[in-house]
Amino acid sequence: MTQQLTITPTSTADAMATTLLPSLKGLLSIDFNQHDTRLTACLTAAINRVSSWTGATLIPSTAVLVVSTPIAWRIPVVPFVAVTGAELDGVTLTDLAPYAGGYIPDMPVGSELKLTVTTGYTTLPGDLAEAICLLAGSLFDNIPREWKTLARAYRTVTWAS
Repeated sequence: MTQQLTITPTSTADAMATTLLPSLKGLLSIDFNQHDTRLTACLTAAINRVSSWTGATLIPSTAVLVVSTPIAWRIPVVPFVAVTGAELDGVTLTDLAPYAGGYIPDMPVGSELKLTVTTGYTTLPGDLAEAICLLAGSLFDNIPREWKTLARAYRTVTWAS
């Protein structure tokens, strides 16, 4: 069994930070713009840290997955949005319905499947956005906050063999 996964962001953490900036400023009761550059940097760092800690791809991205295994299994991206392209042994598949639920169906032994998958959040869930803002606020003003509690539901755990 072989597996190769490449994830390429279609947006940036800075773009997501810009959308979260008003929430962070509200959390910190900041109603002026003098700290916006630093606050945005704290948000970018928090986005990257929460993404790393949860194992989730927070920023909208395209993932390319190449597998050769005959058994069915879940597509290993979180959050799974959609399969936008598929090739089986170099032949483009037009029916993507078997992948709509985020699972790879059984495939012939010795085959290679290449999937193009959309992952990441266009709009963050509220508790995950709040976790990022809490961490960014902590980075900004060094007040300990419980960002992990809010982000815990999005964390994936991988078991090593």
